[in-house]
Amino acid sequence: MAEHHEVRTRDINSAFFAMLENLPLVQLTAIATVLLVALFFISGADANTFVLSMLSSKGTLDPGKPVLVMWGGLTGACAVLLLVVGGLTALQQAAMLSALPFTLIVALLGASLIIELRRDHEFTAFRHARLKDLPVKRGPSVKGSDD
Repeated sequence: MAEHHEVRTRDINSAFFAMLENLPLVQLTAIATVLLVALFFISGADANTFVLSMLSSKGTLDPGKPVLVMWGGLTGACAVLLLVVGGLTALQQAAMLSALPFTLIVALLGASLIIELRRDHEFTAFRHARLKDLPVKRGPSVKGSDD
């Protein structure tokens, strides 16, 4: 038991695989875990490349292959460079720093939603209403007529 505590405090990834050792079919679950993690990162990188390509191609839903290759190469090169220079810690810190502007944008989007809902004339009736005071929207009758 002390061995598991030492593994947990040393590295979270080692702790996960130590936990897998206590499950049946250790080799199969370890291989499946590595494959799923790889698929997660590959699909995330693919989505990142596609979104960056769309944004740099004036919002087209079908960006060209050269643009996709350029963004895929640039993001891959940045990840490799960060891993070589500072290891996994530098890569994690870069990911956190790059998420900061997006966090601010999402906060501004939330504030603008609240502002627009307050301006919306159709929403004013619902602003201070209680659930029992709201009108009940009736669906079509059982016979299927659209009354």
